[in-house]
This record gives sequence, structure tokens and C-alpha cells, in this order.
Amino acid sequence: MTNVIDSKDIADAFNNFFTDVGTRLAQGIPPVDDSPMSFMRNSTLNSFYIKRVTSEEVSEEIDKLNPSKSTGPYSIPTNILILIKDLISSPLEQIFNLSFETGIVPEKFKVTNVIPVHKKGSDLCVTNYRPISLLSVFNKLLEKLMFLRLMSFLNKNNILFHKQFGFRQHHSTLQAVLSIADKIQTSIDSSSYSCGIFLDLSKAFDTVNHKFLLDKLFFYGIRGIALEWFKSYLCNRKQFVSIGNSNSDIKPIPMGVPQGSVIGPLLFLLYLNDLPNCSDVLDFHLFADDTNLFFSSKSLLDIESTAKNELGYVHKWLCCNQLSLNIEKSNYVIFHAPQKKITFPVHLSLNNCLLKQESATKYLGVLIDENLNWKSHVSLIESKIKRGVGVISRLRHTVTKRILLNLYYSLIHPYLTYGLVAWGNTYNTTLQPLLNLQKKVIRLMTFSQFREHSDPLFYELNILKINDLIKFQTANFMYDYHHGNLPDVFNTYFTHASTKHKYNTRFSSKENYSLPHVKTNYGKFNVRFAGAILWNSLEDNLKKEKKKNFKSKLFLKLIKTYNSC
Repeated sequence: MTNVIDSKDIADAFNNFFTDVGTRLAQGIPPVDDSPMSFMRNSTLNSFYIKRVTSEEVSEEIDKLNPSKSTGPYSIPTNILILIKDLISSPLEQIFNLSFETGIVPEKFKVTNVIPVHKKGSDLCVTNYRPISLLSVFNKLLEKLMFLRLMSFLNKNNILFHKQFGFRQHHSTLQAVLSIADKIQTSIDSSSYSCGIFLDLSKAFDTVNHKFLLDKLFFYGIRGIALEWFKSYLCNRKQFVSIGNSNSDIKPIPMGVPQGSVIGPLLFLLYLNDLPNCSDVLDFHLFADDTNLFFSSKSLLDIESTAKNELGYVHKWLCCNQLSLNIEKSNYVIFHAPQKKITFPVHLSLNNCLLKQESATKYLGVLIDENLNWKSHVSLIESKIKRGVGVISRLRHTVTKRILLNLYYSLIHPYLTYGLVAWGNTYNTTLQPLLNLQKKVIRLMTFSQFREHSDPLFYELNILKINDLIKFQTANFMYDYHHGNLPDVFNTYFTHASTKHKYNTRFSSKENYSLPHVKTNYGKFNVRFAGAILWNSLEDNLKKEKKKNFKSKLFLKLIKTYNSC
């Protein structure tokens, strides 16, 4: 691409690239005979009804807006909107209800202001930038009201794929990683191999075909005026790019769901929702467009032949839905116990392109290795924590203890706790480097000697050691399970002891869980086993506390053990 200097020309170059990316990718997808609808199963009989909006509801949603967030075209500053909510809620109620009743989204709500943000590489190349989309604050309110109604309908009719963890309330990255770890641990514990295929879709949000999406919405029960509203929402969208004080020309967006929008991610989930229907053999785990496929077998030959065959169906689905695979960022891992060797190389391809086999792959920020011993992930965390320890070491003489604590919880604690329920239940020797770094930073923060006993220091600063953080996080996961706050995918993880005992024994009456039969340490490290043991060890009164009290009392129980000497 020719270099341009004028800011207006730069803005136009960015806008041309961002608006055309979906079309360019779609043109490179080979045509297929099948329709995207050929993969759809079990049409939703109920139809989506759009409930009317009230001024009180509008006012509540205005209160939830972040006043520090930037707004797009045809807006007013959010802080001003919050101040005048009592005056503007009723007029907005009428506008939003008119939109829902007529199936028309105001044209000015569909104009996006895009700000390019540099990612990496040369700052002279448009491909090294990602778009930050700013929409009208009034559009955000309208979308939020529709989002609440649509999500309620989808949940009531159980429409979304049960292992889709992205963009859903009560679903998280931890749960996505935990679900995959459980799959691998269970496979290894049964002396099997497990093949995990991690697919990366290219610009997935930008390549959604509007006709295909609307057909799928109809299939899922969004019909009549509701379907007209979504058709209006998707069509005739426009955007312009801002560079400094210069704006590009306004261009139409021919395909894709709006990024930076409230309802766009949910529409994408519905577009991808039937992907698992392309194979009855593979186990699909999804987090938005992060697509992961698993197959387990005691035979490597079976792994290779089955995965090759099923990937053909996955490729067919992608072509039918005009989605592109980024082959360079896609890979697969053969998970196995260290003593169960890989006796021959397994080769997998998709659309005649070889996928890369890796010994470890990063998924949602967690490094998952082929033996699932978590040593690679612990090393990754260790390297990141060391930087935080260095910052605290340099600043400790010039700031207060409160600031040092804030630094600890900003630079170290998040790395220790992220995904901890999935990777934390492992050998103590694997976790030892993290505990050593914790001890080092605690001594730095309290100006203690290098060999000074650390337990009183942890107690003084009210900080849990890594092993107790694992107990704390796992116990909270178990609390959520016990009180029905987890997604349905976890419903079969634990069996109440009372269901296995004919008589009301002391063990079953305490609302404990039975331990699953396991063969190896992989089974013992699985949350199904480790979580049940931990939960069964807790006092009955603690289990019945409200969540906030449960967390505070459990934390206090753990921290008190450091003050026993």
C-alpha cells in the first residue's frame, strides 16, 4: 500500500480497510452447495415478543452508563445525560417503543465513529491497527433494552449452546478454561489421549453475512416485527474514521455485526450457535469466536483418522457460513500422561492446509501444556510477577505501605488468581516458585530480613499464600455450584452424597458430595475431586452463609492460620 501523509487521506485509507475487510475475506472462501441452514436443528416454536419499555426502565439504564466512556455521533456527554435523566426518560421511552413497534432503528443510531489503535508491528501499516468503535449513547440505551429482552427469550427457551462461555451472564473465562481442563484431566485419568484443536477465526465479527444471520434469527424464534427490527438494525450501517481533527468520508458497512455495540456480540453468538451441529463426534468448547474441538481415544490412529474426518465437516460449516480460518494462529495439542508416549507423529489438516502441532497453547490467557502439569503456565506467571516485584522493590522506600499493597493487588495478585481453580490444583513443587516470589515481595513490603519467617508477614498484610488462594477460589466455585449459580454445563460435575446413601448418614446429611472414582493424580487434581474434598471439609454453618459472608469468613479462617505461632 502506498504511504499517505495527509490526515484526511490517512483516515480514508483506514476506513476503506475496515469496511472492506469482511468482503475481502468472504471472496476468498470456496463456494459450497449446501446452505448454512442445513446445519440447523430443532427450530424454536415460540416467537420472540418485544415487551414495551417504561420511562423507569430507561432511567435505570441511564444510571448504569459509565460517564467516563466516550460517545459516538449524535450523542450528548454521558454525564450530562445522567443529570437530565428525569427530563429525558419519557421522550426516550416514546422513541424506543416506537422503534420496537415499527421494527425501525433510527438511521442516525447506525453511524459509527471509528478510532484506529495501534496493536503491534509497523505503525505505517493499516493491518497493524484495530478499530475502536464509538456509537451514539442513545443507540446504546436502545440496544441494551433490546439485549435484555432477547437474552431473556434465549435463556427461557434454552437456545444458546451450553458450552458457549462468551458474552453471557454468569459465564466466564475461568469456566471456559476449567471445562477444557476437566475434559483433558478426565481423558488422561482414563489412560487415553486427548486431541485439542484450537481454531482462530479471521475477523469473525466483520464477516457475518446479514442474510444468513437473519435466517438463523427466524429459525430461533425472532419473527415478524422483531425480525424486521433486527433487519433494520443490520442494514444501511455506516462508519467514518477519525485521525486527529480529520474525519474520513462516511462509508457503508456491507456485512458483519457492529463492534463496540451492546447487541452485536449476542448476534454473533447466535450466528455461531449451530457450529457444534456439524459434528456428532467432536466435543466443542466455545468462547465467542475462540473455537476449540476435542476428541479422546486410547488409540493415536483413531485420534488422527477421526479428527481428520471431522475437521472436513468443520471446514464445510465455515465455508457455508462464509467464515475464514486463520491457519497461522490455529493449532492442535495431543494431551497425554508423561509415561504414555506419542509413538508416531499425528498430522492434521483443514482445507488441505496443515495445522501446527504445539506442545503447549495459550487459551484465554492460560498456557495449557501437553501433559497438563501447568509448569509452562506457572513459568509464564512467574516471569510476569517478577516485573511487579521489581517495581515494588524500587518504590518501597518512597511510598506508603497502603500504596505498596495497592501495587501488590495491581501487579501480582491478578496473575496469581486468574484461572486459579483450573490450574492451581497441582503439585506443590510446581507452585513453589510462585510461593517463593510471594515471600520475597512480602519481605520487601515489610522491610524484613531475607530469611525471616513469612507467615506473620502474610498475616500482617492480610495476604493469602498461593496454596490458600487456591482453597479460597475453589471453595467459592463450590459455593456457586452448591447454590445453583453456575451454568448448566457444570450440573453433572458433583453428586450429592445423599443420592448414594440409602439411609440418612451423618456424611450425607451434611450436604456433602461423593468423591468420584479416580485412578491417577490427574483425577485427584480435577475440580470434581479436589472441589468435593474441600467442600466436604467446610463447616455446615459456613456453607449456608450468604455469598458475601461466606467469602469473608472463609478468608478470615485461612488468614488466621498464619498467626498460630
